[in-house]
Amino acid sequence: MPDPARRPGDLPVSLGLTAAVLFFLVSGVVSYWNTRTVMRGAGHVTHTHDVLTALDDILSLMKDAETGGRGYVVTGDERYLEPYTAAAARVDSRVNDLDRLTADNPGQQARVPGLRELIAAKFRDLEETIGARRARGFEAAQAVVVTDRGRAVMDAIRARADEMEGTERQLRADRLAAVDAAYRVAVAS
Repeated sequence: MPDPARRPGDLPVSLGLTAAVLFFLVSGVVSYWNTRTVMRGAGHVTHTHDVLTALDDILSLMKDAETGGRGYVVTGDERYLEPYTAAAARVDSRVNDLDRLTADNPGQQARVPGLRELIAAKFRDLEETIGARRARGFEAAQAVVVTDRGRAVMDAIRARADEMEGTERQLRADRLAAVDAAYRVAVAS
């Protein structure tokens, strides 16, 4: 005998209600995960930007050091060494920042020690040039400069930084694409 409390239309209504609840539940879970993916992706893009900024800062500091050394060699005026001195005081900190920022990327981590060595070589060259200018005058410093060792090292620093920047730019493009895909799925859901 049929249950008097149950009417013939209750089953379709119950199934419809269950389907609606499941739809909203699944939609909510999908939206939540996509929103988390978008947020994580945005954090990764910001992180990549931080790495690129550190690389730019390192190159800028090395250019400042080179400019200060060159100014001193040409003029013999100690004031021209201010950019060199400031760069020498800050560059290790920025390389340490770069090392910390790339801790999640073994390929980039492998490049940091080489960059550190190149920077040390550039400062040795600048110190030699500045020392020659102080001790023996312009011609002695010029003799060090014309060996092109300093230029070769600076070119190697730029090449290493360009290589690292290329990797970071590719990571940023990949991360932006993942964020965009997650965003589209979140909007669709």
